[in-house]
Amino acid sequence: MTSAKKRVLYCPSAPAEADVALVFGVVGGEADAPQLQYLSEPVPLTPELSSLADGIRPEEVYRMTSRCQEQRCQHFSGSSCQLGQRLRDELPAVTSELPPCSIRATCRWFQERGTAICFRCPAVVTQVPAVAAQAPAAKARRRLRVLQP
Repeated sequence: MTSAKKRVLYCPSAPAEADVALVFGVVGGEADAPQLQYLSEPVPLTPELSSLADGIRPEEVYRMTSRCQEQRCQHFSGSSCQLGQRLRDELPAVTSELPPCSIRATCRWFQERGTAICFRCPAVVTQVPAVAAQAPAAKARRRLRVLQP
């Protein structure tokens, strides 16, 4: 008798405090129209990388992924991520082509919602900066262009 191995899925909106946070994109664009710049491969969120955010929470500058916490997450209900569902239902698509995402194969949102969520993903920011923090966040993003492909 063989047992089916459960596939490990990753959250595409993980906090910096996650056990193993991997940066897969840098948030660019404007505060009211963010645009994710995807990295060709995820990189670990190190203290050095965090310091490049220039005192701003890493979630305001980076998009990170980490193993989905399932029932330990406020967005998880039953067997799926309700945040991915809300984003797919409420956000308009911001692209008509699949973004060059390096985490799609393990992304919970993609596995549950298909490509429809991918067309919205470039506009998702894990933590929206406060109005007062927008200028410093933009400055930090400019310093991070070295990470972009």
